[in-house]
Amino acid sequence: GNLSFLNWLTIVPILACFDDSLLGRLLPRRLAARAERGAREAEPSRAQQVAVAGLVAVVALLSIAPVENLLSRRQAMNTSFNRLDLVNTYGAFGTVGRERREIVFEGTRDEVLGDQTRWLPYEFKCKPGDPERRPCIIAPYQYRIDWQIWFAAMSTADRYPWTLHLLWKLLHNDPGALSLLATNPFPDAPPRWVRARLFRYEFAPPGDPSGAWWKRTPLGLWIVPLSADDPRLRRFRHVRLELAACRSGTSRDTGGTRAIVFWGRTDSIEVAPVGPRMKTATTKAGLRRDERGQGLAEYAITIGVITLAVIAAVQLVGTYITPIWNSAASNIQSAAG
Repeated sequence: GNLSFLNWLTIVPILACFDDSLLGRLLPRRLAARAERGAREAEPSRAQQVAVAGLVAVVALLSIAPVENLLSRRQAMNTSFNRLDLVNTYGAFGTVGRERREIVFEGTRDEVLGDQTRWLPYEFKCKPGDPERRPCIIAPYQYRIDWQIWFAAMSTADRYPWTLHLLWKLLHNDPGALSLLATNPFPDAPPRWVRARLFRYEFAPPGDPSGAWWKRTPLGLWIVPLSADDPRLRRFRHVRLELAACRSGTSRDTGGTRAIVFWGRTDSIEVAPVGPRMKTATTKAGLRRDERGQGLAEYAITIGVITLAVIAAVQLVGTYITPIWNSAASNIQSAAG
């Protein structure tokens, strides 16, 4: 996922808060003059008023369940309360972590690993790495791999197998993978070994004599050192490709012998066979998705009927509501004056 759209959702509505006279000075004269002329010639639209009233009524009706959830002691995040997924609850984070963990990929050209091995880190474009590098400003743009690997650091590598695929790419100096990073410590030839370490990052105190922005504490290995000819890594690549072919429908049926690979913090790879139970679960999940799709037309018709009923009600009582609304608006303006 990428939550940078939240920045745009915050920025765009703010534009409506600027005064028209201020925006008129910033916009091109021709566009500003056209906007002023349009404002003078604009006439109230009965159809627009009815449409807005109908929309407000529908949104208010669909907001009942989300508001009840908001006031509940056990709020449900990212939940839909109707089949069309309209007027839902959304939360970027239910809780905010008290510490920041980061993964640092490192490589070396040494043939034999030991205590004297010199590891060189790969720096990402934005996420914390070098403690002396100032934190970057990402809003409203967000670097996707920096964002994804932050989630991986809160878990284990077996939950994020794409990190092992990234390690494979680094072992081959893959241009596509390296374009996502800020530095390549091995520009002339790929590294012999690559590993991933886990650190806990904290802001350095103000006025730190070392000039560092961060202080970090090593927590251990996140992925053990691997080389391009490591049989475990090659086996992982083979099974991953076979599984990808299975998902795309291009692989032969081997009677449930395909496997999903999980990579742990130890130096072993566990292979779990995909049996009939997993296939049945996948089929059931697809059926559930189909059932949701079958109800869309019925629900859309219901919403349409409700909208028409609201519009008819507004038209019937509109002649009484308009004078009351105008009177209230005049009273408010008089009180403000």
